[in-house]
Amino acid sequence: MKKIFLAVLAIVGVCNTTSAQYTPQKNDISVEVGFNPFKGGDGVFKLDEDFQFKARWMFTDKDALRFKLGLGIDNDSWTTEYTDGARYADDNTKDHFLSGSTETKNKRTALSFNVGYERHFPVSERIDLYAGGEFGFGFVSCSGEQTTNSYAEYYDLNDNGKLLGYGTINNVTKFEKQTAYNTTDPTANRDFSVTRFTVAALAGFDFYVYKGLYLGAELGIRFANGKTPKKAYYTENNVTNSTTVANNTTKTTIRDYSSESGISTTTTIEGGVTNTTTAYSGTSLNEGSTTTLKFYVDPCVRLGIKF
Repeated sequence: MKKIFLAVLAIVGVCNTTSAQYTPQKNDISVEVGFNPFKGGDGVFKLDEDFQFKARWMFTDKDALRFKLGLGIDNDSWTTEYTDGARYADDNTKDHFLSGSTETKNKRTALSFNVGYERHFPVSERIDLYAGGEFGFGFVSCSGEQTTNSYAEYYDLNDNGKLLGYGTINNVTKFEKQTAYNTTDPTANRDFSVTRFTVAALAGFDFYVYKGLYLGAELGIRFANGKTPKKAYYTENNVTNSTTVANNTTKTTIRDYSSESGISTTTTIEGGVTNTTTAYSGTSLNEGSTTTLKFYVDPCVRLGIKF
């Protein structure tokens, strides 16, 4: 027992003599990144507008300037395939068979920059508490595109299912300053481009594992004001080709529409004759601002190194 007690005293003594320089001092610089050790896949290390790369410069033994940079780029795409053998509801005489797919592509780019101040309160040779504040600026840019290709056949149920005609549809819709609709979940939230200003009061701690290597966590209260752009609009190009079997005639309909201008142009080509009509459908506006004040806790561990 006596030997064990002496060994423990020796270990404590080594820790006390070797950890005197663990906490930061004047002119020390540290860099860190947030990570979540309990989450698998690409989410372990995060670098975006919420989980940021951080640098700290101690300009005194207890005062520091902090800088945070966040960058995130998300590209999502998926394809929805469908078939529909339902009967037309208009005259109940035609069977409408539809097969096709819709490909959706969304892009979201986020960038943020924060600068702030920290006051440090070392409570031991390995544990350093701090409190301070920061303000920042950031923006999120969103866009999306949906492409639908489908094929339909029309049958006369009163004439032994005789084929009356068939057609193809190609529709391309491009979304500006917003992501596309989710074809698999129409109720899902969509993202809009936004510019955001933030102010935060914060507190945290660093635990120095070995020399300049430390772990930490942070919490605070953040005020944010965000503004969406004046116009979040989409443009649509819809091309329909239908063929009537009886007289072998083909009709092509091209519809171009922009919600920014509210003007819809429809061009019809049939038997060598082209007709164009223009209509005003109104302008789709999505603008506004959001203001939030909320308590936050970084949902990750901060891993940093001091040099």
